[in-house]
Amino acid sequence: MLLLWPIYWLILYRSVISFIFEVNTWIFPILTIVFLSFRQWRKRLWIVSQSWRRHVYIVSSWLETTSTCSVFYFTNLA
Repeated sequence: MLLLWPIYWLILYRSVISFIFEVNTWIFPILTIVFLSFRQWRKRLWIVSQSWRRHVYIVSSWLETTSTCSVFYFTNLA
């Protein structure tokens, strides 16, 4: 029985290694696709946020300009 332990561990080790390689053949491409799509999604989200910031800045500067102009207009009326 003692002589069978190394053979048992070798079989177990080989089966675990073969299982890892087998799983890698179908899990690695899936993980790669998920990672790449996440990078694209993050890049798109960053672009949208930059665009959103630019629009918010334009609208806020427009509001600031119009409010300043309206204040000058109403003070000149008074």
